[in-house]
Amino acid sequence: MKRNTAELKERLIQTGIKEIEDHGIDQLSLRTVAKSCGVTHGTPYRHFESKENYLKVVLKRLSAFLNQEIQKKIDWKASAQNQLAQMGFNFIIFAKDYPYFFEALFIKFPFKYMKVTQD
Repeated sequence: MKRNTAELKERLIQTGIKEIEDHGIDQLSLRTVAKSCGVTHGTPYRHFESKENYLKVVLKRLSAFLNQEIQKKIDWKASAQNQLAQMGFNFIIFAKDYPYFFEALFIKFPFKYMKVTQD
């Protein structure tokens, strides 16, 4: 049972990532994700406290993917300046190749979904 639960949670996450890639974060709906996974619309809430919690998990995955993409083809023996230049280039390529991921990570998510608190 736990394996099926973990597999379903992962499927919900991967489906959300695909929905963002195809349609953008503004079009992401847990109801659509559930339907794509073949489960009831309430099922995602058994795995995530809220839509905001779900989005944080999905966007954490996107952030890890961005990190992976930025580090592609880096010559770690090159100078720090060359490494940084390649990382910057890779960042631009990421923004071009994955515009909805870029939008979710740097434009929409920080302002729309993340609650900012002051101490």
